[in-house]
Amino acid sequence: MRQVRKRIDSLSLWFVVGVLLVLVVAFLAGVKIRDRILHDPRVLFLSPEKEAKWIRVGRPSSLKAFGPTSIIHEFRKRFEVGELRAEPVLKFRALQQAVVTLDGQIVYAPRPDQSWKETRTVSLHGRLAPGPHELVIAVRSISGALALLAWCETINLYTGDDWEARDAFSDDIRRKLKPNVPWEQASWVQTIHPTVLSRRFPKTVDAFVTCLPFILPLFCLVASCVMARERFLERYSGLRRFAFSTSGLRWALLGACAVLWLNNVPKLPLSAGFDINAHLEYIRYVAETRSIPDARHGLQTFQSPLYYMVSAVFVMAFGNLAAEETLSYLLRLIPVLCGLVQIEVCYRAVRIAFPGSDGAQKLGLLVGGLLPMNLYLSNYVGNEPMAGCLSAAAVVIALACVTRTSVATSNKWQLLLGLFLGLALLTKVTAILLVPPLTFALIWGLLSARALPGRIIKAAAQMLAVTAVVCGWYYLYNWVQLGKPFIGGWDTSRGIVWWQDPGYRTLQDFVSFSEALSRPINAAIHGFWDGLYSTIWLDGHLSSVGDYDTRPPWNYAPMLAAPWLAVVPTLAILAGVAACVYHPERATRQCLVLSAMCVAVYISAMLYLFLHVASFSTVKATYSLGILPCYAVLAGAGLTSLSRYRLLRALVIAAVICYAVFAYAAYFVI
Repeated sequence: MRQVRKRIDSLSLWFVVGVLLVLVVAFLAGVKIRDRILHDPRVLFLSPEKEAKWIRVGRPSSLKAFGPTSIIHEFRKRFEVGELRAEPVLKFRALQQAVVTLDGQIVYAPRPDQSWKETRTVSLHGRLAPGPHELVIAVRSISGALALLAWCETINLYTGDDWEARDAFSDDIRRKLKPNVPWEQASWVQTIHPTVLSRRFPKTVDAFVTCLPFILPLFCLVASCVMARERFLERYSGLRRFAFSTSGLRWALLGACAVLWLNNVPKLPLSAGFDINAHLEYIRYVAETRSIPDARHGLQTFQSPLYYMVSAVFVMAFGNLAAEETLSYLLRLIPVLCGLVQIEVCYRAVRIAFPGSDGAQKLGLLVGGLLPMNLYLSNYVGNEPMAGCLSAAAVVIALACVTRTSVATSNKWQLLLGLFLGLALLTKVTAILLVPPLTFALIWGLLSARALPGRIIKAAAQMLAVTAVVCGWYYLYNWVQLGKPFIGGWDTSRGIVWWQDPGYRTLQDFVSFSEALSRPINAAIHGFWDGLYSTIWLDGHLSSVGDYDTRPPWNYAPMLAAPWLAVVPTLAILAGVAACVYHPERATRQCLVLSAMCVAVYISAMLYLFLHVASFSTVKATYSLGILPCYAVLAGAGLTSLSRYRLLRALVIAAVICYAVFAYAAYFVI
């Protein structure tokens, strides 16, 4: 009890109050979110009901983006009825509209104003004489997947794999009923059929075995060298000053990654990248018209304009000196520079978080600097790398604010924090997620400096005012033109309606995790955590290609071995989150709290998007590229806590080195 009191007394009162406030807000938000998930038709969550299971037509998952197409699937159940002891009432929910037919007669027709999440009831009184019957429910959708949940307790009827289903109608090619479509066994919605593309690649275990002749010697060599080095330095401690420094590691990573990306620039095909043609179209529009397109103008024109303005200036400067194809390759130099900035930012972050621990700095920098999502994304034309490095720069200033009162109280750093945050928002709206934690970090630093309330309010207002001045004009322009400051790529007001498999979410999507460790390509089909893991540690979406022949020319053996090699860095990040509570160094603990807060905010936002947008590609760890220094800080703290003993430390360092070497090798195009 005394230890608990001593621990509480060591924390400042404002911190305790802040934690309690966060918990209260989180609880209230959780209640609100639960209610919305269960009742809001815009949230594509299929909640179960008693013994009935949601069913669908079984087919392989597709990577195709479907447009607004009218589709009808039929579900059939043949059953026998004996003497009824109570009135039979059929209850069902259908995604989205449904017509119920019993023995060839329609017993229920849909109402257009009814939400698909409402349970609909059909009285079957007088319609179920003893004997055989046939129940057919036709489900129709024009903008998403189809699924059915039905039950009638009186006759013990529940949807499940004993039902039949068929694709009865589609206007993809011609608007007419498909003749003689056979009935097949219905599929449980939680039975996810993998994509054809994912099965063209070897399993991770096979890739790992292929790489094992290289992994094992490297692992043993590094572990032996670490053990020998520690014993040598124990005997000759004066030589520690000649050890390889964190700064030296930073320069080594910058040089190695510069070689990697410059090697890849001419070798990757122009078609490689996420929505590459749409990004190039945006750049050309800005370069040719000297103006910003309307958010409804094209596939990517809803994005904030800074990256496209910088790229357009590049095009205008070199457009007359190079052919269009060459210019498209040269545009890749911008994300390359952003990727290099990310390594420098990670270096600055670990120096701030671990001022007295050279080992934690190196391990954190190694994980963050060679995080695969930065390695593969910095090869492509797009706004994500620039938004990521600007956001990361703001995060590093915030880390300095919570550890150094001189930074938190400096007008210069407050203005710089607002500037980088504003530039990040002017590059991609995702940076809006950083406004609460970074504002909190500034206030935290000022409270630590014992600043007066008036000064705290002034500093926070000053920082937010700079942010608003830098990016506010664009969002105000959107508000005037479109009626709201931001329109997402999934917003139906753009006139671009689309969806991808599976088109809905179930509880399994949020509690399961295994596919990313065995078949990581397109693993997001199988759930949120599989998608997140497969895109942070490798190119799990393969740059959103849908064809095996157009896949990026990565080295697939080391890339597909990454899910296993990344187990130690993953555990380290989780251990870093836990270290927020018990880490003995106050400055490090504060950096860990802020880093964990940023990670939690981004994952919460991705969960929200995952629930609301019917697309497997909404699960991308690359959305969190702006908090790369947070991953580095958490990994550095976690790896230090996992390697307290000499032998364990040697094994952990060897595992991290193997991860780093193979991550680099995976994306070096030969």
